Amino acid sequence: MNVWSLVEGHWRRGDIADASGCWYNVVGDEAELHALAERYSLHPLSVEDCLSTQLHAPKIDEFQDHLFMVVYAFEPGASGPEAVELDIFLGADFLITYQDDQIPATRAVAERLERGLTVRPGFDGLYYEIADVLTDAILAQVNTLSERLDGIQDALLERPGSEYNRAHSLCAPAQAVFGAWLSPSLPRCNVSAAANSRW
Repeated sequence: MNVWSLVEGHWRRGDIADASGCWYNVVGDEAELHALAERYSLHPLSVEDCLSTQLHAPKIDEFQDHLFMVVYAFEPGASGPEAVELDIFLGADFLITYQDDQIPATRAVAERLERGLTVRPGFDGLYYEIADVLTDAILAQVNTLSERLDGIQDALLERPGSEYNRAHSLCAPAQAVFGAWLSPSLPRCNVSAAANSRW
């Protein structure tokens, strides 16, 4: 587990005692997640979602003192992008990210902190940074798929007829899926505003 503490407005590596809070980036360690769950009173069903091997639908669950979010990262796979789950707990003084294997977005944000680069303030700001990196990666994957579909469509338009009609009926649903696939995977809704109005 990598831990970053917010000390006097600056992120420092480690769990520092006088910090105003911490970001815990947990990679596949069940014991660490259970320890954090006890420390921050995380809901047992949310912890169970994190540890499940099932891919959950993106969501935001609101609890008294924190939010639980499930978002997707999309990584290149053998036959196209593959969804990978990132589970997030966001409280007034903590951010916990849980993933089965290291997700590039959390690594990228940790590297920014390591280099001392400025990120948005607070724990909701740090969540936003992670969501922003996730979104950039998703859009690159979607653009690649879109270009492939355009190429298929262009090739089919050069040979109209029954082949075109059959292939078009295969491409059109795929294009509709990308829009439906992308929109729920981006719970970048104004979490900052929701967090600020609650804490």
